[in-house]
Amino acid sequence: METCISDGVVAFQKYCEGLYLNYGQPPFNAFQQLDQGSQLWKEVIGKEYTHWITNEEFSRLQILYQRRHLLSHNEGIVDEKYFEVRRSKVLGWAKNCCLGDRH
Repeated sequence: METCISDGVVAFQKYCEGLYLNYGQPPFNAFQQLDQGSQLWKEVIGKEYTHWITNEEFSRLQILYQRRHLLSHNEGIVDEKYFEVRRSKVLGWAKNCCLGDRH
């Protein structure tokens, strides 16, 4: 259960890499970066992720990917770079997660 977000991101990465090989070699871990992966698909098939999901769903997925990155690479600690990327969208989550009441 602890790794299901990370496992999902890695599975999506590997799946997209396999599909993309029909068009060339994708950049390293390109599909772990949703904007980059979406742009790659747009360049080769003319459709980006928001063709299949709504803009709101895409934004929520971006937050999930960024949280996974924190958990996988930063031991769950919110750093300045994360705040720069997510600013207001993540502020409430970070406050509740990291600064909330300790009962």
